[in-house]
Amino acid sequence: MTVPPSLVDIIRCPPQPRGAASSPTTRSSFANDQQQQEQQQQKKKQWSRDSCLSALVDAMPSVSHLLSEADELDAFRRSCPNLYERVRALFFLYAIHRFHLPQKLAEQEEEEQRKKKRRKEEETEKNGGEEEEEEEGGKDSSEVGNSRKETSKRTATPTAPNLICPLGYRALLDRRFEEAIDYFLIACRGDEGKDDTCTDVGSSSSGSGSVDGRECYHKA
Repeated sequence: MTVPPSLVDIIRCPPQPRGAASSPTTRSSFANDQQQQEQQQQKKKQWSRDSCLSALVDAMPSVSHLLSEADELDAFRRSCPNLYERVRALFFLYAIHRFHLPQKLAEQEEEEQRKKKRRKEEETEKNGGEEEEEEEGGKDSSEVGNSRKETSKRTATPTAPNLICPLGYRALLDRRFEEAIDYFLIACRGDEGKDDTCTDVGSSSSGSGSVDGRECYHKA
């Protein structure tokens, strides 16, 4: 499946012209009808503003691509002067964050767990073969234990803690939705350089001016 255009381009696509009323068909025009059906099928395969969001998301190659599309949509809905396009962008963002992104992240996590399991199995098989060779050659078994510890340290990667943004939650309860979205997006990115941005959001919206951006990164 081909990679679809950006979601912003999908929203900005002009509506397709409605086909004119077809003339009554006869038995002799069967070939023309078949050609029209093939043309309609080819049009359906092409991406348009009427394309289903699920098909667009499924055609995206990775989760990072989907996240970049969501960022582009968020920037578009903030600056677009067209009300219809802004509303449609908001619906796309809602569906992505509520339905598609959690499913994609779960699938990605399952795939990473499968890869880790395969690596562990390969390392155990490799270590088992090394043990047999060392026992046959009369080598010291302490080296095997050290290699096992090193491999276990490499494979046992701690899971990232769940993060929650208390400033965004506070803004959400106060019905300051734009500010809450900004806080949540900053916390989800988790970049170190976003502290100043988080502080700017808090100072410009709440007026306190003393909000620490690092408060966005408290553990849940």
